[in-house]
Amino acid sequence: MNVTYYVQSPTVEKVTKQTADAINKNDTSLPAAATEKTDRTVVTANTDQQKVDVYKINLRNNHKIKAGV
Repeated sequence: MNVTYYVQSPTVEKVTKQTADAINKNDTSLPAAATEKTDRTVVTANTDQQKVDVYKINLRNNHKIKAGV
């Protein structure tokens, strides 16, 4: 799922910090997809495209590696 949300900020690094803080505080001004409960949330600055990427990661599926002899 992709959600686009626009904010104005002097630098990408500042808005990255603001976005991470807003997600931690469950800010209602953010889209519901950004504040949904997941196992891991990664907020990264993409300076080439002047945007912040938010990745929501669920670790529900256990992956098993089996090796036989």
